[in-house]
Amino acid sequence: NINDRHTLKSISAYRKMNWDDAIDLDGSIVPVAHTARDAEYDQKSQELQLVGSGDRFNYVAGLYYFKDDGSVLNPQTFFFGTFNFDSRYAFTAKSVAVYGQFEYELTDALTLTLGLRRTEEDKTGTRVLGVNFAQGSPFIALIPEGTRGSDSFAATTPLISLGYELNDDHSVYAKYSAGFKSGGYNGEFSGELDFTPAGMASRVHEVTTPY
Repeated sequence: NINDRHTLKSISAYRKMNWDDAIDLDGSIVPVAHTARDAEYDQKSQELQLVGSGDRFNYVAGLYYFKDDGSVLNPQTFFFGTFNFDSRYAFTAKSVAVYGQFEYELTDALTLTLGLRRTEEDKTGTRVLGVNFAQGSPFIALIPEGTRGSDSFAATTPLISLGYELNDDHSVYAKYSAGFKSGGYNGEFSGELDFTPAGMASRVHEVTTPY
């Protein structure tokens, strides 16, 4: 508490997840279809807010930072080891934003609210996919090592609202507000089992082009 009317607030968060599973998809004692998934994920965020009020106004201003990254190892074996896949994918994301919102009582019944947020995000996606036809033999690359896409996304999003208090129990308002959600990468994409250069180029294009 800076004083009776102004508060500085810090919101910090960290999350970590490890997830390992394996599945016998055919449900029998013979190795028809076995897959596994070993995933790791980390996320951290930090937000600073300044919240305050005056005789006829309220406000909030803030800075926001977010970062996460994850990876998945997804080996797959089918038909007694005659189809084996080396499947891996990973991603990173970093977001920063600055925002503010101001509410002012024009009269005892009429309130104007203005808000603005600027968000900038950077994202990456990586993908590796290979297949062999006998366990222990070299993998044939379908999506080669080093396949990586990266892109940046940004938006400025406004808010304006005008509210009128009819009485103690009823009010009306008009509001315009914009939101923002960035894109990303289709990390699990595999595509058709096409070993031609055109097939590989098509798969690489798919996993490195953001939606």
